[in-house]
Amino acid sequence: MILLITDDPKTSQSVKDSLGERYVVATVATGNAAAEYLAQNQPDLIIIDHDLRDQDGLQVYKNLRPAKKVIMLSASGSIPLAVTATKLGVAEFLRKPLDPEQLRDAVLQNLSEAPASLKLPPDLTWLRGQGEALRQFFALVRRLLPENRDIILVGEWGIDRRPVAELLHFNRQRKFAALNLAAFKGESSEAHFWVTLQELLALPDPASLQHEEERCGTLLLDRFDELDEAFKNSLLGFLRDRPGRIDRSVRVILGVTNENLLKSDLARLVIPPIRQRKEDLPELIASFMKRAAIDYNQPTSDLSVETMVLLSQYDWPGNYDELEALVRQAVLSGDFAFSLNEIISAALRQSLSAHLTLDEAGRTAEKHLYSQLLKETNNDLTA
Repeated sequence: MILLITDDPKTSQSVKDSLGERYVVATVATGNAAAEYLAQNQPDLIIIDHDLRDQDGLQVYKNLRPAKKVIMLSASGSIPLAVTATKLGVAEFLRKPLDPEQLRDAVLQNLSEAPASLKLPPDLTWLRGQGEALRQFFALVRRLLPENRDIILVGEWGIDRRPVAELLHFNRQRKFAALNLAAFKGESSEAHFWVTLQELLALPDPASLQHEEERCGTLLLDRFDELDEAFKNSLLGFLRDRPGRIDRSVRVILGVTNENLLKSDLARLVIPPIRQRKEDLPELIASFMKRAAIDYNQPTSDLSVETMVLLSQYDWPGNYDELEALVRQAVLSGDFAFSLNEIISAALRQSLSAHLTLDEAGRTAEKHLYSQLLKETNNDLTA
């Protein structure tokens, strides 16, 4: 769906003739009508005629501040106008009368960011693999990416949520921002949080020349589930209503460790833990080993079948952080024959790094040691 804002019948017909039946074009004649349309609909692209009678297209753009990409049309060949529009965030500036091929190319180019294939950044190599859990995860990512929806991002202990949130960055013309909500506990800190949040989500003044890239496009509010219930409910209500001059086009991602602690109708994306990706374990280990070998300038070695069986039987409560720590220690020491004791020691270190007390860390390690022993002995600890 493409939204066209023009009050000129010739321009409207020219756009529709140029794009043919491949695209559905909805037309409105004024900025106010466009605002009403966008309140109920989410077009994939917006085309604005600069030569409107009531107010020029640049002012309409500044008032709307749309999250979607914008192509602007004008009968003027003014270079300063084109430069100003580009600085404000307009993706393309085309001159009328329209060249049909040029318009089609511009539309195709600005719609081509639909995530048919995702290119993972280097800090997400741990999300490479062929397993079913990963396939379902990326299928949901592809559905969520083009939608302007807030998301609950679930990542268990030992899973870094931030790079996944950056992958979900909705409006890439704008910046990505993140806040660790655990840092805002206490009455004075909560007050500071609300000021910070409203600064990040505030709509710019209509007369502002703030560049699009200076505005927030996606905001990660991490460790949301660690807030008290009153704070969580207030924040959920604020995000739902977005009162006053709060930008509704900003995607907010709530990062949580345990999705069962949160009741909300928001879309949920769960990062698959290692225990659901055992078939990807060889690729995960190879990726971590390659990175560690480069960092430490050390050689690597293939793991034995027995070692791989042992690693695959473990459930990895510390997930990717725990596995990477174990692999890095092996590369550093040159000892790739992992023992059960080494795996449990890694679990203990991971528990301590999560700021558990020594007793809590010990109980966590013992729990997973017991589980592992049951697997090793086919549930017969007398063997």
